[in-house]
Order: sequence, then structure tokens, then C-alpha cells
Amino acid sequence: MNTSNTQRVLLALVLALVPCYGPAALAGSTWYWTGESPEEGGSGDWTDSRNWSPETTSYPGENADDDNAVIDDYWPRPLVIQDAADLTIATLFVGHAHTLQLNEPIEVTTGTADGGEARFEGSVTIKGGTTLEAQWVWVNSKTLETVISTSGSTAGVSMRTMGG
Repeated sequence: MNTSNTQRVLLALVLALVPCYGPAALAGSTWYWTGESPEEGGSGDWTDSRNWSPETTSYPGENADDDNAVIDDYWPRPLVIQDAADLTIATLFVGHAHTLQLNEPIEVTTGTADGGEARFEGSVTIKGGTTLEAQWVWVNSKTLETVISTSGSTAGVSMRTMGG
């Protein structure tokens, strides 16, 4: 086989394998709330990338709607202010002693029947005047009694499932 034919075969092989590995490369990331935005000038804003790990210049849902957000360690900042417009993520976990303030709506969905999980564990407060939508809402755990408190503007907070 000459060099030209070898290159064509290798190119065809690579192009045939791209669909197998493409989705994994494009899959969303798992982000962990650290709340470590510097005290001076820092915030509890969802869109402040300094509050998330891995440390990048982004935040969950900014570049991919299949990102996963884990808000578990309540120290140093238990208040998470969801301020991103049109935020869609695949999963959301909010752990004990956190307050999720919804200044903007959040949609938790994967677009498939078995995805889009919002999980709440322990004493969690949801406040604000907008909506948290999820395909599945899981409440409680084996070790903590889960209490979800809602408060906010006169419109209050709306939590609803979209199916499943």
C-alpha cells in the first residue's frame, strides 16, 4: 500500500471512531461549590467562577447544559445566589445548611426521561422569586431529615418537576 492509500485508510479509521469518542469529550463537567471567592469583592454568586472547583474562568451551565453542580460544603459561604440568566444543568445537589437564592430561574434537565435530577439533603432553604424546574426531585437521605424551606418575594419560589 502506498503512502497516499495508507493516509486515506488512517483518516477513514479516525473519522469512523470519532462518533464513539466524541460525546465523552463533549460531556459536561462536575463542579463543586467552594464559596472561596475572596472576601473583599467576592460574592456568593453562581456566576463568580472563583466559587467553584475546578478553578476556571467559567461556572456550571455557562458553556454546557450537561454540567453537574454539587453544593455540599457550607463553609465558608452557605449562600449560593443563582444569578445566571437561562441556566440549564443536568444535575444539582444541594446539601445540608445551604441556602439557594434564585434570582434567575434554573432548569435541571438532560432532555431524556431518566435525567435532570435535583437532590436536596438536610436542612435546605430555597428563596427568591423565580423557578427551579427539574425532571426528578430527590429529597432526604438515610441519615438526615430533609426540610426544604421556601421564602422570598410575594411571588415566592416555585419548584416543579417536568416529568419522570
